[in-house]
Amino acid sequence: MVHLRTCRLISKKVMWSVACLPAMLLLLCAAYLLYLPLRARYLFDRLEELQVGHSSFEDAQRLARKIGAKPYDLTHCDRSYCYWSVNIDNVRLPQWWRGSGATFSVNFGVKGSAVDYKGAWYVIGVPSYDSTPSKVSEEVDPYRLSPPYEVSAGIKEKWINRRLGQGDRIIQEPPTGAGWNVSYFEKNGSRELATARFEARMTPRSSAEDWRRYTAFNYSCLWKYKGCKDGVELLPTAGPIPPEQMYGIGPRQ
Repeated sequence: MVHLRTCRLISKKVMWSVACLPAMLLLLCAAYLLYLPLRARYLFDRLEELQVGHSSFEDAQRLARKIGAKPYDLTHCDRSYCYWSVNIDNVRLPQWWRGSGATFSVNFGVKGSAVDYKGAWYVIGVPSYDSTPSKVSEEVDPYRLSPPYEVSAGIKEKWINRRLGQGDRIIQEPPTGAGWNVSYFEKNGSRELATARFEARMTPRSSAEDWRRYTAFNYSCLWKYKGCKDGVELLPTAGPIPPEQMYGIGPRQ
């Protein structure tokens, strides 16, 4: 009798566990979907801790440790020059859900002992991983098979601008400059879109409103079903690509 009761109790526990498993998996998936945009927004918000032209190499180092950013060049990172970056992507979501996927990156750099750049980069596409799951393949362009849309925004102490045809002389950059840059390739006698990049280049003279406007990223591209399809969805304030820049260019298949 005792044995029978024990079997029934175990059976009920097993049935309860099986019944709860789908709900637990659903909660875990929902938590991960929520984590992606929250993590991206957290990384971007931490850039407020750095002031271009004022923050020091030590300030940048502290922020890098806090958010897990790594130097681009592991062989050279000191007060004279160092550039850090940290990414978050949704490559771990199944492709049927994420579509082409999305990658968000925060980056900042030091030159001459002071922070001279901070910004963010957002692209449709995810890195290609080799046979080692934790290592990003460096032998190939990780975004070569993804839609070509990307947006970036950053503040730099001084952008290098040159006026061609005028002795290649350096000119004073405006406080804020933004726009689309479109490239294409020839295939079977027609032009096809290669890349479409919206870039906002700001300086310490840019207004706080410019910074808010050109960094109003749509973080839902990291979690929503089928993701985002173009740069305007990544950054709505970028606006559509001007028709004259797309003249004669067909969509890439």
